[in-house]
Amino acid sequence: MKSARKCICWLTVLAMLAINILNVSASESDTLAIVPAGWFLSTGSSYSLQAQIRTPDGSIETVVEGVEWAVLGQSSALTVFDAGSLIIAEDETAPFIDVIAYMPDWGDEGLEAEAARFYITENMAPLEGELIQDAPLLTVASVSSSSFMLKIPPVAGAESYDIYVCIAGSNEYKLLANMKHPEVYRKVSGFECGVKYYFKCVPIAYANSEKVTGPPSKIVQIKARPLEPRLIKASSTALGGIKVSWEPVDDSDGYAIYRRNTKTGESKLLATVESKSAKSFTDNTVASKTAYIYTVKSFKKTADSRVLSVSSEAVEAVSR
Repeated sequence: MKSARKCICWLTVLAMLAINILNVSASESDTLAIVPAGWFLSTGSSYSLQAQIRTPDGSIETVVEGVEWAVLGQSSALTVFDAGSLIIAEDETAPFIDVIAYMPDWGDEGLEAEAARFYITENMAPLEGELIQDAPLLTVASVSSSSFMLKIPPVAGAESYDIYVCIAGSNEYKLLANMKHPEVYRKVSGFECGVKYYFKCVPIAYANSEKVTGPPSKIVQIKARPLEPRLIKASSTALGGIKVSWEPVDDSDGYAIYRRNTKTGESKLLATVESKSAKSFTDNTVASKTAYIYTVKSFKKTADSRVLSVSSEAVEAVSR
């Protein structure tokens, strides 16, 4: 009898511990998101929605059970099932609907997702051109140690593009600029040399005075660095050396010259020139009648390091 009581007591304790673990398992920073969001929908069709829990450490978990769905606004012709299936009736007249998801049993106060807006294609005011269906093809290139050149080819239906940037080590994207159609190139400045940045852009259009977004571009990762040297040349000298020349880079503090022996395959940093106005270097350590390949990188000094550009074009020369 005593052993039975002890067993019941221990079961009670374990149950209470389990409840406590469940209550503290949800971090206050956890967020709930509806996926996908911002889609264009058609009447007479059904769409599968998912709810995802996103934690501060970046992990994502798709939720299958325990989610309550609801539609904001008046729309008798539309239904959201508990399983996350969104059905748009044939006679739906609303230009868009807002859907929310809620998990009442997550933590002490539950977890609610921000409303996700879905546009009903047939009920939207006509846009010039097509609805935005394609993601932009964003490319980013360094043009100095503190600026980038963005290129966004036109996307059908887009009136402009919101450009976002995120600094490495942060999860927060900030709106950097808006580029209006038909602009293709945009130079952006004010970045820190040696720091890695992430860029993305979102195509924008307007319908019924509502801002409509299309699918975002892929994220482009790039490090702020000086421009690489151009117009590289290499030629043998009368004294048996090889002279390497280049066009100076204004936004640099010097240059690093690299050499590869075509016979042995050996590659090494040959020399460093501490002058941004330097435009040549003579290699007097070559072996006779040997082919060498040279590349040059510019560099920018920061507080604790040197930030190198990408390599210049490779050039080859044969010693005398």
